[in-house]
Amino acid sequence: MGGVFRSFLKAAQGLSLMMFLICLLIAPSLAVEEEEDFLPRLIAANIRGTDMTVILEIKEGKRVRTLGGYALWHISAEVVRSFKGEFLPGEKVEYNRTTETEFPPPEKGSRHIVSFVLEEGTLVIPDEGYHFPWSPDLEEKVDALLVPSG
Repeated sequence: MGGVFRSFLKAAQGLSLMMFLICLLIAPSLAVEEEEDFLPRLIAANIRGTDMTVILEIKEGKRVRTLGGYALWHISAEVVRSFKGEFLPGEKVEYNRTTETEFPPPEKGSRHIVSFVLEEGTLVIPDEGYHFPWSPDLEEKVDALLVPSG
């Protein structure tokens, strides 16, 4: 009986090692695919759950103050496209954004997808997960998620 059990245990260990190696090979590609799909899904959810979402081109970003490990930026931008809300392309937008102090300043000319809520007539970014660097590929994926299925 002991020999059968040892043989079974040895086979199970070999199978476990093989499964572990397969997981090591497959997991990175799944993680990349999952990460690539996560951001467009998050932005689409932000669009549905906020008052306004736009693609902005940064005109200027100035650090207003630093408190602890956070920096408050005052950002001037121009609307490139509106996903939701009343902003029109070319319209000027000013807002504040809080980041960790090690984040670099927003680069002039860079584009971002930003979702806002209105609080007493002021544009407010609800949290860090509502301001992302823009890319044509990201915009295309978000558009695809916003198309109603029917």
